[in-house]
Amino acid sequence: MHASGAIVLAVSADVLWELLSEPDSIAVWMSELHAWTDPTPDRVGADLELAAQVQMFDMRHDVRLVVTEYHPDRSWTMTCGSVPGIAVTFTIELDRLREVSRVTLRTGLHGQVLRDADVVVLRQAVQRGLDSNLRQLTEIAEMTFRTPAAVVHHPG
Repeated sequence: MHASGAIVLAVSADVLWELLSEPDSIAVWMSELHAWTDPTPDRVGADLELAAQVQMFDMRHDVRLVVTEYHPDRSWTMTCGSVPGIAVTFTIELDRLREVSRVTLRTGLHGQVLRDADVVVLRQAVQRGLDSNLRQLTEIAEMTFRTPAAVVHHPG
């Protein structure tokens, strides 16, 4: 099951990448991430493994998040497979357009949880979480960069 959405900001992609790749900033806008539980580096990077506490299905879980794909200044993918029956991927992509930047978020949910749950309800919950992340990013960008943003939803 997948969900995705995007925001378009009148901000330089180089400046925006800072917000998207700093673990401390990620903790502010990623609604599923409750807290980092170990010290974090300044930036997300290839093969980085981070200890965190995440909120999934009204429960907090201690997890290891692993950056499985990393393209400097463009995208990263984190996976979480340490919760029994649940595998989650979270991808950020940053596109440099003419005078704006587009941030696309994608969430994938896999595992036993899909066999045991109402898929429609689960898809809506995943989309709500992703939409919350987009709203948070939009608010942070508007406050930090004083720029309007547009949210574009993509059905998963």
